[in-house]
Amino acid sequence: MLIKEYRIPLPLSVEEYRIAQVYMIDKKSRTESTGGDEEERSGVEILVNEPYTDGPGGSGQFTRKVFHVGRHLPSWFRAILPKTALLVYEEAWNAYPYTRTRYTCPFVEKFSIDVTTMYFDDNGCQENVFQLKGADANREIDYIDILSDQLEGKDYVASEDPALYKSAKSGRGPIADGWRDSSKPIMCAYKICKAEFKYWGLQSKIEKFIHHTALRKTMLVAHRQAWCWQDEWLGLTMADVRRMEAETMARLMKVMGGTPASADTAAAAAIAAANPSDTAGPLVDRRGSTLDLNLVFEDAMDEIPANAEGDEFFDAAETLSISSPLELAQQTSSSTTASASDTPVTASPGHFATTQHVVFVVHGFSVLGQTLDDDQDDFSTFKSCISAFATADSVELRSIKYAPFTLAAMNALANTGIKGDAAIPTSAGVLMSFRTAEFKGAVDAAIKAMNDEAARIAHRESTHIHIVSDSMGALVVLDILTARAADLTFAVDKFFAFGAPLTLRMIDSRFPKAEAPPKIACSQLFNLFHTNDPQAMRVEPLLEAGFAGVPAVKVHNYRQAAEIGNLSQSMIASYRLHSKAMSQPMEQLQATWFGHDRIDYELHGPRGLDSLPSIGLLHLMHASYWENKDAAAFVVQQLTGVSAQLGGDDARVPAFTLALPPAEFLSRRSAVKVRKLAPCHRAADVLIKQGARLTLSARVEYGPLGILGLNQEDVIVYVVRHGEWTELARVQAIKGRITLDVPDAATWQPGWYPVRFVVVGDRSVADCTVYVVSASSEQAVVFGIDGSFADSLSLSGADPKVRAGAVDVVRHWSNQGFLIIYTSRRPDVQKKAVVNWLARHNFPQGITWFWDANGTPEAGKARFLRAAGESGVSVRAAYGAGRDVTLYQDVGVDEQHIFAFAKKKIAGATTLTNGFDGHIQFLRTNTSSSGSHQHHQQHQHHHSSASSTGSSVTTSSGISPAGPAQSMSKLGRSAFD
Repeated sequence: MLIKEYRIPLPLSVEEYRIAQVYMIDKKSRTESTGGDEEERSGVEILVNEPYTDGPGGSGQFTRKVFHVGRHLPSWFRAILPKTALLVYEEAWNAYPYTRTRYTCPFVEKFSIDVTTMYFDDNGCQENVFQLKGADANREIDYIDILSDQLEGKDYVASEDPALYKSAKSGRGPIADGWRDSSKPIMCAYKICKAEFKYWGLQSKIEKFIHHTALRKTMLVAHRQAWCWQDEWLGLTMADVRRMEAETMARLMKVMGGTPASADTAAAAAIAAANPSDTAGPLVDRRGSTLDLNLVFEDAMDEIPANAEGDEFFDAAETLSISSPLELAQQTSSSTTASASDTPVTASPGHFATTQHVVFVVHGFSVLGQTLDDDQDDFSTFKSCISAFATADSVELRSIKYAPFTLAAMNALANTGIKGDAAIPTSAGVLMSFRTAEFKGAVDAAIKAMNDEAARIAHRESTHIHIVSDSMGALVVLDILTARAADLTFAVDKFFAFGAPLTLRMIDSRFPKAEAPPKIACSQLFNLFHTNDPQAMRVEPLLEAGFAGVPAVKVHNYRQAAEIGNLSQSMIASYRLHSKAMSQPMEQLQATWFGHDRIDYELHGPRGLDSLPSIGLLHLMHASYWENKDAAAFVVQQLTGVSAQLGGDDARVPAFTLALPPAEFLSRRSAVKVRKLAPCHRAADVLIKQGARLTLSARVEYGPLGILGLNQEDVIVYVVRHGEWTELARVQAIKGRITLDVPDAATWQPGWYPVRFVVVGDRSVADCTVYVVSASSEQAVVFGIDGSFADSLSLSGADPKVRAGAVDVVRHWSNQGFLIIYTSRRPDVQKKAVVNWLARHNFPQGITWFWDANGTPEAGKARFLRAAGESGVSVRAAYGAGRDVTLYQDVGVDEQHIFAFAKKKIAGATTLTNGFDGHIQFLRTNTSSSGSHQHHQQHQHHHSSASSTGSSVTTSSGISPAGPAQSMSKLGRSAFD
C-alpha cells in the first residue's frame, strides 16, 4: 500500500469551497460522460445519492457511483481484463468539512483507493490533521499548487489557467507568485490517500500510477477548474447544487445506457454494486477458458505470512534487510532446513565500508518499446527494493537509460500473428532489430552514459562496478561486453540480466560461423527469469547441451533467504552431478563458461500467469522484475555476500560450493527419526587470544527446542582461511553434541573466521564465528540485548520495535574501533532469530553469547565475560537492563561505565531513563577515534578503574581501533546467524 498526504490550498473560504466542490464534480460528471462500447465508454453513473446519519464524520450525504474507465487505462492493462471489468465503483461520505471516498473494482479484489479529506481555513501549515501514528506518520507530503504545477498538452486549457483567469463576479484573480502567503481568504484541502494494488509483479508500478495519474493529476485539474469556474457557482446555495445533482443523475442513467433512477432501480443498482460478481461476466483467458484474475496470482499471495499485516506478497516491495522477522518463541520448530550447498557463509561484517559496490541499472523499455509511464519509475522501484536489503554506503545504484530500438521492427510485424496482435512473434522483432541503426545508437548511448557515470566515481578506491538490466537493455549490454568492451573506461564485475533473450543475440552473432558464443567481459553472468516470461531464454544449454536437462537454479523467497541463503551455485558442482549427460570435458567447458557459477536462475511466479494474453504478459513481466524482492535480495547477496575481506587473511570469501559426500545418514534409524523434524542446530561464537587453544562446540538437534539429538552420525567442520573454504575435520555427533579441538589454531592471525558444521546425512548446517584477539589485546563494549534494544518483546513471531537511538549508540562504539559483544539470556536455540533481528535493524557486527542451558543465564554470561578478559579483551563499557548491573560489577566493569535502562535511578550504574537518544549526543561530544575517550557520568570526567578485586575483566580509558564498523545486514546472512 502506498500512502501519501496531499495538501491543496485555494484562495477561497471553506464555505465557498463547499459549493465549488459539489458544482465542479457535478459539471464534470455531465460533460465527461459518453456512451458507446464498454471499452470506449467513459464517464460516471450515479447509483445512489442520499443523506445519511451516524456515518463517517457524523451526518452528511452518501453517494454511490460507477465509473467507466476503459478509455483511461493503458492498452496493455486493458488486454488482460474483460470489457465488463473496466468499471470502478465509488462510495463517498460527505460530512463537510470531512469527507471520505473509497474506490473498488469487482474484478480486482485486492485493489482499492481510500481518500479521507479535511478542510481548514489555512494555507496547509498544519502538520498532522489526521493524527496519524506509527508508519503512517512518516507519509510523504505533497503540496499541489494550482498556479506553479503546470499542465501540458491536451490537459492544459487557457480558460482554466489561474495565472490568466479573473472573475467577473468577485474580481479575484489572476493569481500571482506568493499567493499562498498573501491571499485572503485562504483554505486548504488536506487529503490522506491510500492506494493498494496487491497483485504480483504490478504492485509498485500500479500504485505509483494511481497516485501520479488517477489522484494527483486529477486533483490538480479539478481544483484549477473549481477556481476558474467560480463565476458559474458564485451565488448558488447547497439546495441549488443538490437539485442539479439530481437532474444530472437522471440524465447520466440515460447516457450510460440505463433509465431514470426511481427508488427501486436505484436500490437494485446499489445491490449490483455491492455484489458485482452477480452482474459482471467472467474473465476469459487467451485459450477461451474462464479465468479468475485473483486465482492467477493466488499461489503467490497465499505465501504472505499471517503476521505480515499490510505487507506486500513476498516479491512485490516493502522494507528490511536479508533476514526474517524475529521469532522469539520456538522459532526453530518452523524453520526451513538449511542446505550446505546453498546457504551463504560470509565473513564478519566489519569490512564492507571499504568496498563500494556501484550498480549501473540499464533500464527503460520492453520489447514493445513502451512503458507504463515514466521509465524513471522502474529505477526508483528497483532502488527501493535494493535499499530494503543493503544500505546506500554498500550498494549504490546509477540509472542508465537507452532508447527503444525494437519499435520499428515490432510495427512492421504488427498484424502478422496468426491469431492477431496477441500472437506477434516478438523474437523475430528482436532479431530484426540487431541490424538497425537504432540498436547501434542504443549501444553507443549506453557506452557513453556508463563511461560518464564511471568518471564521476573514478576517485573512489576499491569500487566494484556491476550491471543490472532489463530484457532489451541486457541485449545492449551483451553487445557492449562481447564486442565493444574496449570502449568502456572501467571493468565490469557482475552482470545481471532480467528476463532477457540473451541467447538470441549469442546465436545471431556466431551464425552461420558455428563458433562458440563470444566471451563476455565480466566476472560472472547471472540470467534471471520467470518461466512464464515469453521473452526470456536460458543460456546454459547453449554453452553445453547437457545442461538442457539440468533445471535452472531456483531463487529463494527473500524471507526464506534469511534461513537457507540465496547465493549462486557452482557450475562445477552441477557438472559433476550430471556428468553423464555432458558432451564436453569440464576443463573445456570452464574455458567458455561465463564465470564460475551457474548462469540461469529461476524466479518464483504465480502458476496462472500463462493464462494471460501474450501482449499483456510482456508488459507484466517487464514490470515485475523491477519490484521483485527475491531478485533484489539475490543481487545484493551476490555483491555483498561473497566479497568481504577476512581479518588476517586478505582474501575474498567464496560461496560455499565444496563438493559434499552423498546426503545419506549412516543409520536408517536416524533418517526415520529426523524425517519430519526441522533442524535446530546451533554453534557458539568463540573469542580466543592469538596463539591460544581453540575448541569448537555445536549441537546438532532436531525439533522444537532441540528435542532430538543426532547420535553417531558424521558431521564435517569447515572454516574459511586464505579466502577458501577448508575442511577442518570430520567428526561424529554423540547425543547431539560435537566438540572439536582445532590443532593448528595457534597459526590463525587476528580477525574473523566463519565456521560451518555440515550434517552429512541431510546437509543441514550450524554456523558460528571465531574471533582471534590480537596479542596486544582489544577493547570491547558489551550490550545486553534483552530489555535494552527493543521497546517490546514478542512471543508471537512479530518484529519488536527497536529503541530510538539504539543502533546509533552501538554504531558509535563500533566506529570508534571497539569490539561489540552482544549477550542474551535467551536459550541458544533462538540465536539465529535474534541475530537476524539485529541484522534487520542494521546493528553492527559483533560476537554473540546466548545461554546454553548450562547453569543459570547469569552464571553463563559471567563465565563468558571472564573468559573474554582472559583472552585479552578489556571491557570499556557495558549496557543492559537493571538486572545486569550487579553482574557487570561482579566481572569487574567500572560502575561509571555501566549503563542501565530503567524508569528509576539504579545504584551502581548510570541510569538512562530517557533511553539512547540523549546518550548518543553525549557520546559524540565526549569520545573520539584519536584515543582520548571521555567517560560518561552526567557531564563529569572520571578515570576508569576495576571495581572487583581478582576479576579477569578490566577497563581502560585508552582504545585500540579494531577496524571499521559494518552493518550486519550487509552480510545477507551472517556467518553466525
